[in-house]
Amino acid sequence: MHSLAAIIGFRLLAIATGYEDANDADSLRHDPLFKMALERLSSERDLCSQATISRLENLPDLLTLLRMGQAMVDLYCASFHRVPKRIVPDADDTSDAMHDGHQLHLFNAN
Repeated sequence: MHSLAAIIGFRLLAIATGYEDANDADSLRHDPLFKMALERLSSERDLCSQATISRLENLPDLLTLLRMGQAMVDLYCASFHRVPKRIVPDADDTSDAMHDGHQLHLFNAN
């Protein structure tokens, strides 16, 4: 059994290192560097599997998700001395790589 902290820590580390897809967990769970980063010896038990991560990610029901969303908004608003009257979320997750010479390429985040 893996602790909640261990599952979340592994998932966050994978995302932070470019492995956004939970399917990568099945190969990364044996990786000694991932184990070390999560304070586990390479000889110790493997990290959690993709199935364990998926069960955790699919666990919250609608009410829980709404509460989590509200908590994130509250934390965000609490980070300001004075809460802005209007907040516009930028949720564009597309990535369109552009190279030199294309019009407006300076405005691309890549």
